[in-house]
Amino acid sequence: MATNATDNEPGSAVAPVLRFIPAPRVRGPTLKTVDDCAVELARVYRAMKARTLATQDGTRLAYVIGEIRKTLETADLERRLESLESRMR
Repeated sequence: MATNATDNEPGSAVAPVLRFIPAPRVRGPTLKTVDDCAVELARVYRAMKARTLATQDGTRLAYVIGEIRKTLETADLERRLESLESRMR
């Protein structure tokens, strides 16, 4: 059976229509404090050590957790500095 070139184009009666199905959202731990970051970083380390998490993926996660920790520390220092400055006025 010969097929026409237009039969295999998207939207034709013969070609399947592919739809994107988004993956379910996976909520990770809430990293609201430096201690939360330390706990999560230790969890990532243990998973890499146990070889249940690829080292490359663990390294990426550790980097992001470290950046979140830095942001939290900076925000805390900023709040403390503002408090000290307001007391001095």
